[in-house]
Amino acid sequence: MSMHARVVLSLCAIALLAGCATQASGPGARGEVPVHVVTHGWHTGLAMQASDIDFARWPALPHRARARYIEVGWGDRDFYPAPGFNLWYGFKALFWPTASVLHVVGFDEPPKRTFAASEVVELRVSRAGFERLLAYIASSFEPGAGPIAPGLYASGAFYPSREKFHLFKTCNVWVARGLREAGIEVRSSLTTEGLMAQLRPLGAAGHESGRTPFRQP
Repeated sequence: MSMHARVVLSLCAIALLAGCATQASGPGARGEVPVHVVTHGWHTGLAMQASDIDFARWPALPHRARARYIEVGWGDRDFYPAPGFNLWYGFKALFWPTASVLHVVGFDEPPKRTFAASEVVELRVSRAGFERLLAYIASSFEPGAGPIAPGLYASGAFYPSREKFHLFKTCNVWVARGLREAGIEVRSSLTTEGLMAQLRPLGAAGHESGRTPFRQP
């Protein structure tokens, strides 16, 4: 083979490898995992595909009824599960450090369809970031404790958390901390809007509506 032919073949091989490298940088090849932030009035939760979670590695995470998706929220232990609005629970939750719970819900339709009347922002995180997020969520559960109350909707239940709820650590702060563990640059915010305003530019926002059928703290 002539020198010219070898040079041409080498250049073609380099171009092919460069093309493969470009393809490998896409979302699927980087191992990116979808994480959905769901709003329910002044509350936010995190929804994930159950198939992305190794429940054997994270036994603290309940797999609700073998659902395709799970949503995890966090809030005050008295106020969060209470039906309706309890002014005393709300006041106490904000002005004293109080016990907290995690709300774990299983569902089968995609989050934007399941929570069609809420705003949903889908984010993409690395596999390593997703594992850090799971570690963060798992560490919030009270070790060895089972469900203590039925959930607010779907196949959900409340589980005791080892963390304290107070004015400067609300559900939105809890979600923001988890997202930072996953590699999302977001500041803690006491309010839903303060958090979602930062996340909208980072993902595709779901359907927004003035209706908020799921009232959560």
